[in-house]
Amino acid sequence: MPRRTLPRLAPARPAAFALLLLLTSPAAAQEGQPLTFRAVDDVVAPGTVLVVEGEGWQAGTRVRIEFDGTPLSATTVRDEGGFSTEIGIPEDAAPGRHTLRAVGTSEEEEPATLSTQVILEETATPQGWLVTLIVLALVVLAILVLAGVFLNQRRRTVGAPQPGAPSTQEPAPTPGERQPRRP
Repeated sequence: MPRRTLPRLAPARPAAFALLLLLTSPAAAQEGQPLTFRAVDDVVAPGTVLVVEGEGWQAGTRVRIEFDGTPLSATTVRDEGGFSTEIGIPEDAAPGRHTLRAVGTSEEEEPATLSTQVILEETATPQGWLVTLIVLALVVLAILVLAGVFLNQRRRTVGAPQPGAPSTQEPAPTPGERQPRRP
């Protein structure tokens, strides 16, 4: 039986090995990071604060955040290409779907614009459960006050003589007068 030998492989070249290391390094992984922009919450109320964040933007550049085309804020991109900032949702914004836009520079130094949607819900007004609770508390307070007035009036009239009825009480002694002894 003839003996089989494996083919000899060419020795690894240092340049190829260095290229492989370069392509798998963490810095290279960040370089190709996709451009992202998102709102942390999808549903918010007018007048509240919302956090927005992004990745893959040019480090050190400014990203402008817009609400339905109106600039609200700008933030500086961190060294790793990400940002996170708080924006104030306008109090007069109508309920419904609205567009948030991030305008800046990508890691490839190209102008970049990304959008995301948020839904504004109607704000809770004091006409709801809070008003009901306040009215209920006032009714209970009024009942307690009326009950107190009624009981106080009754206490005063229970011991008082009726008009036209003979008095069962002896007249009070005048000062210095001796009181008779009772058996």
